[in-house]
Amino acid sequence: MDYRQVLQKIIYGIEYNLKDDISLTQLSKQAHISMYHFSRLFMIYTGLSPMEYVRRRRMLHAAETIHSGQEILPVALRYGYSSHSGFSKAFKKMFGYSPSLYRKIGTPHIPKCINLYTQDMRVEGKVLKTCETERLLIRNFRPDDWKQVQALAINKETSDGVKYDLTWPTSDDESLKMAEFLSGTDFFWAVCLKENEDLIGLIAFNSIDENRTLDLGHVFHTKYMLEQNIMTEAIRRMVQYAFDELEIDRITTHNAADWKGQIEPLYRIGMEKTGEWTGPSPADAGKSPNKIKALDLGITREEWEKITVA
Repeated sequence: MDYRQVLQKIIYGIEYNLKDDISLTQLSKQAHISMYHFSRLFMIYTGLSPMEYVRRRRMLHAAETIHSGQEILPVALRYGYSSHSGFSKAFKKMFGYSPSLYRKIGTPHIPKCINLYTQDMRVEGKVLKTCETERLLIRNFRPDDWKQVQALAINKETSDGVKYDLTWPTSDDESLKMAEFLSGTDFFWAVCLKENEDLIGLIAFNSIDENRTLDLGHVFHTKYMLEQNIMTEAIRRMVQYAFDELEIDRITTHNAADWKGQIEPLYRIGMEKTGEWTGPSPADAGKSPNKIKALDLGITREEWEKITVA
């Protein structure tokens, strides 16, 4: 099956029916695959979940209409919102302005539909996804993060992580390319301090398998590996996001057993050891590998809910 062709047809159908009710069940039936696999494919090709894509497309069309001078409430109702306040809140989150202020000073967005057969495979008008904690802003990467990505890479290559993890590039050109790569997907998250916007770590959603198991990875500046509460705070928030927003059933991690600073926050949020093995270190890719002892840790949705409800 040519999934790109199937998805493109569905994208055109969404565009035509934005003012009507659209559900994930309906879209997956059109693709003749399960809701889970449809959601995964859609995210791979567009960088967004299907329903988030629908919400953003509706909001872009609403913004264009508002900028042309139409009243806000009728536009909100037309695109699926039941109240002026709910629409305004969602609008400001996406564009940074209230609808009324956007009409005065905002730049009009032409809601061009994406084409999966061209280079334009990302959603026009896409804004950063963000998650927050008391001290942290966790968001998608941006290409202009490259200097901070470079600093994180340099720190990593002078830490214990150099023995246990893949080598990161550290030159200017390579760091630029890496930041562009990281910003091209919703599976990598930049962990930043709210107080100064310093980028102090990365959390990766490495893969999601057919059993809804997420492989989670993380890299932090050594300073914050010592300040375990910051790492724990960040990982806990993104585990919650994965269970709530991605509807994951289980989260697993794989780390060197001796990399204590990497593993400790995982235990702190309630993960337990599910396996242990000996194998080549990822740091030795492309050369004669050294054997390391590694641990698998994990937590299920049910286990997480017991912890968070207690």
